[in-house]
Amino acid sequence: MHDAPIITTKALHFLKENVFQAAEMKKSGKLNEILERFKDNSENVFVMQHDKEKSLKAVLIDYTYFEKLLSCQELMDDSYNRKPKPVHKFEDEDDFLTFLDAQETWDSE
Repeated sequence: MHDAPIITTKALHFLKENVFQAAEMKKSGKLNEILERFKDNSENVFVMQHDKEKSLKAVLIDYTYFEKLLSCQELMDDSYNRKPKPVHKFEDEDDFLTFLDAQETWDSE
């Protein structure tokens, strides 16, 4: 396993200030060069911006890396949307039945 570079806000700021122009990428063959770098499931990140509208930017990342990021986001979203279930140690059968009644109330909320 190789040591992948870590993306930080400082690195992202560098990318924001040092982006490739779309026309430059097309004319120079830079886009093909970037795509070649993705064939080994790279975690590199590239930024491309519109030639005239500087606020129009896109991030180019490897498909597999993007899929991993989406999976992480989905896990985070799922964890925030779940209601925590109470943890309880049962002393006897009556205690368990009381818990089941409470659980039905909890689930219906």
